[in-house]
Amino acid sequence: MAKFNILSSGNGQFYFTLVARNGKCIATSETYLTRQACYKGITSVQRNAPVADIIERGTVRHAGVMCCMDCEWVGDESKAVKSEVSDEFYCPECDSLCVPEQLDD
Repeated sequence: MAKFNILSSGNGQFYFTLVARNGKCIATSETYLTRQACYKGITSVQRNAPVADIIERGTVRHAGVMCCMDCEWVGDESKAVKSEVSDEFYCPECDSLCVPEQLDD
């Protein structure tokens, strides 16, 4: 399961990293003056990320589209299964973690 790590910077401020299930850091936050503000930042990411549009060069590329890399299911976010214990979505076809649709280069 993915996890948020709260860390302190050299100047006494706090920031968080989002670490994927494979152990790789996939996001680092800005710094916050207090630990409580850092927790609020995490809560904001948890609440907003699952419904965030993907913007590329000012143009909405994908809105509410999910996909599964394991079985190649692509569909509306509303069809993905939301975890009962986290803000992750799972593929309705094979129960693997769903991610926003991969963008073609």
